[in-house]
Formats: sequence, C-alpha cells, structure tokens
Amino acid sequence: MNFSQFATFDFQISEIVSRTGRSLPQTLSCLHEAGYTHISANIATASADWIKTVREAGFGLFQLYAAADYRDPAGRKELTDRIASAAEALLPESLMLIPAEYPDLPFEIIAENMNELGRRLSASGVQMEMEDFDCGNPPRSYASSSGLLRYMDAVPSLRCCFDTGNFIRSGECYRAVYAKLKHLVTHVHLKDRLNTDLYGPEQIRSASGMPFMPAPVGSGNLKLNEFLNELWTDGFRGVLALEYGGCRDPLAAARASIDFVRSIQDRSS
Repeated sequence: MNFSQFATFDFQISEIVSRTGRSLPQTLSCLHEAGYTHISANIATASADWIKTVREAGFGLFQLYAAADYRDPAGRKELTDRIASAAEALLPESLMLIPAEYPDLPFEIIAENMNELGRRLSASGVQMEMEDFDCGNPPRSYASSSGLLRYMDAVPSLRCCFDTGNFIRSGECYRAVYAKLKHLVTHVHLKDRLNTDLYGPEQIRSASGMPFMPAPVGSGNLKLNEFLNELWTDGFRGVLALEYGGCRDPLAAARASIDFVRSIQDRSS
C-alpha cells in the first residue's frame, strides 16, 4: 500500500492560520513539509491571489466545491456558467456540487440543471461529484446513501466523493454504504469521529441523537485502518483528502492524520 497524494481543505488551512497566528504562506509551508500535496477549495472564496499563493507553495488544486441554489429560474443559467467557468479556468480534478433542496423546488429541476453543468464540466475533463452531505437541519436527502443514489441515477455523469464520517448523520454504517457505492467513488474524504470532546466540540448528531465530535484521522472510532486496506485492495490510487476540521489544535491534527495513514502503509509493506 502506498497512498502518496494527500489533500487538506481550505477551511482547515484557515483554522490553522486563525489558531496559530501563522501567515497563509507559513501555514502552507508547514502542511507541505508534513506531506500534503493538494487542496480542496470553495469556489466562492478561492480568489486568484489565494490560488496563486497555494500553487507557489507547491500545492495542486484537486477539488473545487460549490453550493448551488436553483430556486430562481432567471438565475439558473448564470449559476451554471459561473461554476463551469471557474472549473474551466482552474481545472481541478473534480467539482463537488452541494445543491440546496426546498419543499417547493422539484427534484427534476435540480437534476436538469446538474445535467447541464455535468456536460460543461465533462467537456473540460472535470469530474462532477457529490458527497454524503451531513450539514443542515433538516438534513438534505443526500445525507443518506439512497439519496445519493437518487441523484446519480438522475445525473449519469455524477460520481461519489465518499466521506467516511458523514453517514453517521443518517445512521448508516459507512463500510456498508461503501460496498454499495464503491463502483461510483472517484474521490475520498477521510474523516474520523469521536463520542467525546477530547479533540474538539460536537459537530453533528446521529439519527438516534448521539453526539459526534471531531478527531484527527485515525484517532476516532471509525476503524479507518480497515477501510484504507479495503480501499487499496479495490484499486483506489487517487488523492486522499484528510478531514480534521473542528479540532482545537488543527496543525497537530493535520500532522497526526497524515502520520496515521503512513503508519498503516508502513505496516502493510
């Protein structure tokens, strides 16, 4: 086993800057030295200057993520153009879409506009993805595996960015869900969870009401060592995005997360 490309997220970088007092270039240098090679960034806040700083620090942009609200008929084409144009200019490996859902917004409207965006992205060689999104109250339909599959059935170009920590929101076992979705998985967000606030405060609650807190990857209760071996056996060789957001000491969590994956690699070699 030799996962060699690791990503962090823009919001995690911001947490490190905020909590350590380091500048953005200093933070990027620390992360690059730790072994991170790529970044996932919000399309709404990834300014040209920010992207320039990231690339000068030696990072690749492997994923953009974008919120999409299709309620306004007059704004749908502009939204598609804006997201597609940013992806065409920056050429990440993937664009992860986070569509808003409303009782009065038919699913067919969302799917129609996602199909148009998917055609634009495919023409540029950018893969459109969705993840098992665990934020919001009430939760969005795609916090569950059945909801994700509904979208992927309706949007043939869509694939899954699999997040190990998010299916807790729907009460599903992430390993069981992976078995159902792995033929659709193109990227992985490796996230761990704890039931205590050892590393940080509560982030979400499960369907049964159990609170879950953040943890460095490998320090929680999701048995990610077993999952990494399964992922490797299944032939996944892509960028691993390590998600430790919300930890009180985000730089220590970043280092501990990548050290955990490397320790699994060392034991398997």
